[in-house]
Amino acid sequence: MTDPSADRGVGAQVHHKLELRRELDVMVLYVSIVILAALALLPSDFAVTGEGEDHRHVLLAVVWGSAIGLALAHWFAFELAAVGFRGGKVLREDLEIGAVQIAGAALVALATSVPILLSDPDSAVRAAAFVPAVLIGAAGYGAARAAGRSRVMALVFGLTALVVGLSIAAVKAWLTGH
Repeated sequence: MTDPSADRGVGAQVHHKLELRRELDVMVLYVSIVILAALALLPSDFAVTGEGEDHRHVLLAVVWGSAIGLALAHWFAFELAAVGFRGGKVLREDLEIGAVQIAGAALVALATSVPILLSDPDSAVRAAAFVPAVLIGAAGYGAARAAGRSRVMALVFGLTALVVGLSIAAVKAWLTGH
């Protein structure tokens, strides 16, 4: 039996590339919000104990565990539903989408790790929180530009995404903390 994805036309290929871009943006937004909420639950001096011992590795584990765990869970749920609806066939496109989702999550985790590693342990949590926030705004801006919006409208969309994303992270942190 042949792979139905092998007979795709140019239009279908363009559509698939746009779908991959959308999946990347979705995962960057999703993981950034969850990481922001996780960081919000930590005290700002989380990385240092009373003896001054550096625990940034624990903070890195929270970031990477959240990011990759969410991407894998999201992909598994997507695959389970997609395979079920198609009658049990995993297509190459499904694997590409999973790879893009994991790459988006890894991108957020990697970018968030940089300030954790470069800042002093006392401010690692505060420094790390800026990255997912910037990524939310950037993903909103990039999605709007990819949809053909002007730079000004894309900026408005990116700022709106930032405000909404921060609000969702705050609600998630509040609900988790209670």
